[in-house]
Amino acid sequence: MTLFKTLSILSIGMVLLFGDARKEAVKKDLQGLQGKWQMQSSERDGKKAPDEFVKTFKRTVKDDTYVVTFEDGEGEHTLSGKITLDPTKSPKWLDAHMTDGGMKGKTMVAIYKLEGDTQTLCVALPGKDRPTAFDSSQGTLLVWKRESKATKADGR
Repeated sequence: MTLFKTLSILSIGMVLLFGDARKEAVKKDLQGLQGKWQMQSSERDGKKAPDEFVKTFKRTVKDDTYVVTFEDGEGEHTLSGKITLDPTKSPKWLDAHMTDGGMKGKTMVAIYKLEGDTQTLCVALPGKDRPTAFDSSQGTLLVWKRESKATKADGR
């Protein structure tokens, strides 16, 4: 076997191996995001959003889709979209492709970490560079907490 053929076979094998490892990492992290979430905090440029506003944000993730609802002085709003993950990056990457709401057709790029029932994100506005650190000067720093399966809509 020639050196070229040997290198070609090794290259194809490595692509298949790492491709499978990436798919498994995506599957694992996507599974970890499933369910209902309540926002805990939101900070931009060192300024925290008021708790009464933050607590109105709820998110549901099912497969690779998400729906976020929140309330403000104009009523209740809904945003939805698809999630693309790349957990092989450091920090891990998340892209939120908006399919509904005021930012329909836009993509927000983010970094994320998932620690048990807590997810931390640093999200850039559409058209801005992806943050490289969990720092509110680079994007909006968000912390979400998974709702307990025992918690019902009425809080019991």
